[in-house]
Amino acid sequence: MKRKVFGFTVIEVMLAISISLALTAILMQSINVSINRQRYHDAVMSFQDYLRGQYNQVNNVVVSKTNDHSNAEIQEITSNSCAESSFYGAGRSNCVLIGRLIQLDNRDDIGIAKEYRVFYYQNDAIGAQNFENYFDSQNQANQETINFFDSKIKLSDKSSESSLEWAASFRTTENNPLQATILIIKSPNDGTVRTYSDYGIKTISQIAGINNQLDFCIKSSGNPYGPRRAVRLNSRAANSSAVETMPIGDGEREVRCQR
Repeated sequence: MKRKVFGFTVIEVMLAISISLALTAILMQSINVSINRQRYHDAVMSFQDYLRGQYNQVNNVVVSKTNDHSNAEIQEITSNSCAESSFYGAGRSNCVLIGRLIQLDNRDDIGIAKEYRVFYYQNDAIGAQNFENYFDSQNQANQETINFFDSKIKLSDKSSESSLEWAASFRTTENNPLQATILIIKSPNDGTVRTYSDYGIKTISQIAGINNQLDFCIKSSGNPYGPRRAVRLNSRAANSSAVETMPIGDGEREVRCQR
């Protein structure tokens, strides 16, 4: 009587292992794509939140009582800049933090944001008397332009730096490296917030009066196949609602970023 043998042949076992490995590879690839898409989404949204946060910092500025912005120009005027003054009253300073200058660039294909604080400075009684009228007089002359050539506007020499998450970078809609400058200021007189923005790295005097709309296409090496999204800073922005992530498309309220 012939005995039956149960089991799998070597070929059947190898075939089963090959199929399992193929399914595992497909699953891992799918998981990796999902992770990269989530990381890319996080990079886009974190940049949007970063720009919106700049408006929150401008709207919550405080008078500086310490000499922590040792700009050489300020030091030439007085060695005790931003110190309390009896003329201004107890607890008040002749140096007011009024805004932020943000320069956006790429370094080693990673988006970098460098931030400077902007001060409004007065060092004499005449200047103090005109403090409240300074922005009003400029606004009456030109509603969109403040005379940043005036020596009372100072830029701190200390800066802070942030980078885009997940090694993302700034690109134009044509997929070229993007540079941009954003100046956000708040009038100490009436609290009005104004934004001056343009492409390219610029100084305060160069950016004054320029109100261009900026579209930042976000590129990430971890998302090589999915569509790229753009973060827009609308022109003449007055608050954080002017920063938004744009739908993909070719319409007026859409942005298509080339790969």
